[in-house]
Amino acid sequence: MRSITLALAGLLMLTAAGVRADETIYQPAPMVDNGLNDLTKPSTQHGMLGLGYTTSLIENTGLQNGVLVSARYFTGDKWYALGEVEMATYSTNTLVADDSVNVPDDSTRYALGMGYSLLQGNASVSGKTVMPFVLAVELAAGEQSFGDTGGLYLSGGISTQVHWKKYWGALGIRQFNLDENAQPLINSEWGIQWDIQLGFWF
Repeated sequence: MRSITLALAGLLMLTAAGVRADETIYQPAPMVDNGLNDLTKPSTQHGMLGLGYTTSLIENTGLQNGVLVSARYFTGDKWYALGEVEMATYSTNTLVADDSVNVPDDSTRYALGMGYSLLQGNASVSGKTVMPFVLAVELAAGEQSFGDTGGLYLSGGISTQVHWKKYWGALGIRQFNLDENAQPLINSEWGIQWDIQLGFWF
């Protein structure tokens, strides 16, 4: 028994002698550059700019086609400020009102308003690609001029917007009222407008 103990003690001494005194223990250094500094700041979407085509049907007149420039600036989760400039022309050269023939002038409209998102969700046609959409109600007030005359413009309508990563598109319909001084010879005081718009985020 004593011989076995001596043999084990000798084996331990040989093992200890085989270990170098300067043997280092692996200690991984902390990573200084973990990649977080390379991450770009998330982009913030402040609003939307758009260019569109409009078709308007105004009381006692023919169709009016125009170009619409719009800007929307987000003021909350569902609210946004709205600004519009429209330049339009009639599809006919003459208008008959009160047994008189009138030559219509091109119109220019400036309006400011607010929009409110009634419904927000995701739409998919193929079942694979998902596109966020917004159904919003918009109210606007401004001025619409027809050559030498002009008057107050008020409108209310619905805008259906589809959002992509950098771009957006919208279909809209609205009813608008015009001041009696806008077109006094033709007596046009209300109308309906359809529009289609494409734009980008900013």
